Amino acid sequence: EQDGRHTIVNEPIALADVDVRAFIAKANVTDMPWCLHFEGYVVASQIDVVSEARNKGMVTSMHSAGLDQAWLRNNGDLVLCLFDYVVLSREALASVSGKQEPRDGLLELHARSARLERTPEVIVVTLGAAGALVMKRDGTLRHIEAPRVVVRDTTGAGDSFVGAYLTFLLHGVDPFVAA
Repeated sequence: EQDGRHTIVNEPIALADVDVRAFIAKANVTDMPWCLHFEGYVVASQIDVVSEARNKGMVTSMHSAGLDQAWLRNNGDLVLCLFDYVVLSREALASVSGKQEPRDGLLELHARSARLERTPEVIVVTLGAAGALVMKRDGTLRHIEAPRVVVRDTTGAGDSFVGAYLTFLLHGVDPFVAA
């Protein structure tokens, strides 16, 4: 806005496979946690490097913003196997689980995960003003209320949530408290 109350900065990026592979190969992963995080916009094009990051000792995470829902529906088990932390919108959860009710969708993913080689530590479903559902690997599920605020603009709200959430998780905070 002209008075500067609302400013939106958008810098679309495109990652080439070689860029991320080179980063992973050069990374000196130490005792401090490294997290390779992908927004949904690049998950499909970068999915092949996620296992390399894990093998290097990095924590892997993704959130569904911009992720093609048909791709997610067809590759849901792969996403569950490769990422340590998964954040989904309620729409993405419905696409991957086939369930419209978020709690039912998470329970469906948990049941499917039982037959997978590896599963996420935590799956979060964002619910906008209604907060988030958080499910740990063991199936423990909690609804976390969103703080009551005056909403001025929802642009970037999901990105802000994911950034803060991962920051807390990577510093050892319990997933429910982080949410």
